[in-house]
Amino acid sequence: MSKQYILDQTELDELAAQCRALAEFIKDEEDDSRAAELREIHQTFVDILSGLDRNPAN
Repeated sequence: MSKQYILDQTELDELAAQCRALAEFIKDEEDDSRAAELREIHQTFVDILSGLDRNPAN
């Protein structure tokens, strides 16, 4: 099974926007334990986006 996925620019932009929205939501979270959990999710999100191959498909 291939572990490669193709995202078009619109999908990538949507993922980036969701990541930014989550970061803003975390800033407003009053429950410290919930904020910590959300930061872990956010970091996973950032790691995935950072690891994407930036080369456009031919």
